[in-house]
Amino acid sequence: MMIAVEFKGVKYRSINAMLRAIGISKGTYKQRKARGIPLDMPKFLAQKRRVYADNMVFDSVKDYCEYAGIKRSGYKYRRAKNFKVKPYRRPVEYNGVQYPSINALAHALGLSRGKARELLGL
Repeated sequence: MMIAVEFKGVKYRSINAMLRAIGISKGTYKQRKARGIPLDMPKFLAQKRRVYADNMVFDSVKDYCEYAGIKRSGYKYRRAKNFKVKPYRRPVEYNGVQYPSINALAHALGLSRGKARELLGL
């Protein structure tokens, strides 16, 4: 039994037919789906360890982790357990100014994250 699929407005009779048409293997298809990489991305670009999240592209896991406010180990753990990797942000307020996260506060004041947490009493 074949299940019809649609990709970029074109209907294919099966996933295998779609993969043959766009020129990628089933293994590549599975890797790209697991990593959130677009199926039609050129292979040389997909080989870089980019992270696709929140409708944005990050050049590295490190860049994404800084944006999301999570540790790299937390990112890897969530990926290994197939948890949704999403930004962890808790808005904070300091001296009447609202910041989207502790990291944003630390960056704005030129402090380490630990010092920013101390200022907030956390």
